[in-house]
Amino acid sequence: MVAKARRKIEKKGLCSRIRLIEGDAVSLPFADGSFDVAAIAFGIRNIPDRIEALREMTRVVAAGGQVMVLEMVLPRHRLFRRIYHFYLSKILPRLAQAFTGNPGAYL
Repeated sequence: MVAKARRKIEKKGLCSRIRLIEGDAVSLPFADGSFDVAAIAFGIRNIPDRIEALREMTRVVAAGGQVMVLEMVLPRHRLFRRIYHFYLSKILPRLAQAFTGNPGAYL
């Protein structure tokens, strides 16, 4: 994923403006209050110690900043679960195809 991001950055000529840094979610390599926003999308589920990861995100965000988490979970209610499955099987692949050319890109 990082290699793909690096290729996109190079292709768009943004190497002088964007620096990719890999790190551990529970031990971020940044000083306290370094950012206005810390965000994670569809990744918190992959972190074994989610609470510590959220603490780290909070630590690196400046006072008044925001920590944002975007995640999808299986709904408990049967009706919402059906809507969820319909979205994942019918809508999301079409969106993925339209945006990436790969219907399985977001699954």
